[in-house]
Amino acid sequence: MASITYPRALRPGARVEVPAPSMGVPAHLLPRLRAAVEALTAGGLDVHVRPHALVDGLTPASADARAEDLHAAFEEAAVVLPPWGGELAIELVELPPGSAFEQRSAPRRRSRPWGAWEDEPLDRDRAYDTPTRWRALDGTDDVAMRGRLIGGCLETVSLLAGTPYGDVPGFARRYAPEGTIVYLEAAESGSIAVLRMLTSLRLAGWFDDANGILIGRTEGAAVPELSQEDAVRRALGDLDLPVILDVDTGHQPPQLPLVNGALAEVRLDGAAGTIVQHLIP
Repeated sequence: MASITYPRALRPGARVEVPAPSMGVPAHLLPRLRAAVEALTAGGLDVHVRPHALVDGLTPASADARAEDLHAAFEEAAVVLPPWGGELAIELVELPPGSAFEQRSAPRRRSRPWGAWEDEPLDRDRAYDTPTRWRALDGTDDVAMRGRLIGGCLETVSLLAGTPYGDVPGFARRYAPEGTIVYLEAAESGSIAVLRMLTSLRLAGWFDDANGILIGRTEGAAVPELSQEDAVRRALGDLDLPVILDVDTGHQPPQLPLVNGALAEVRLDGAAGTIVQHLIP
């Protein structure tokens, strides 16, 4: 059985590289990027923003150029932090040499609309105004699960299922004799697309070795005959697995950072949830 490799803990003076594997930062959000750089620098880190990160548009350069930049960032840095998301990072999946990569639930969430992104994170103190509530899909109040975390954004990982880069059944065989906890969330997709993506992952064997499933909150649209919860229930409800909804992870703040490969213990007690992650090989 293979073992998980985790990054080393950061130390003062560690180098942080900020490349753009997909999309650079839009011009009107550069103050937000500067605020993030200042915060990391104040924490004692050595931050280097690569030129592609400052280029607006769908992509800042060709796929080959972005891959070369990302590869260089991994070779030089203790941590790599892309500043932004994007649509076309999948173009890089086969390009960078693999050697470059070797090595409690939040009490409140935000329900009111965000202000201008260029003003955030200056509004952090007033950000979270609504109590959170995790829920079990089957309505029970006491849920526990244990396993290796694996997952991500539905719109991204559903495209990788069935490829060598989304082989969760293979991951479970090699790294997770304890079983897995699959966590997923939709950034913006409507309920019909969510049902399709979850079903696709199910057909690809993503839940065959799972001990439980976590579904993050979403603001994706619903249709009159299919809510977001209905989509999850129709895709996953007949699995003999606990499923927890509205977990604090993904695109909706507050975002709990989940480490793929970490051995996790998840507990739902009433409306309160806890996730304990152990960085155990």
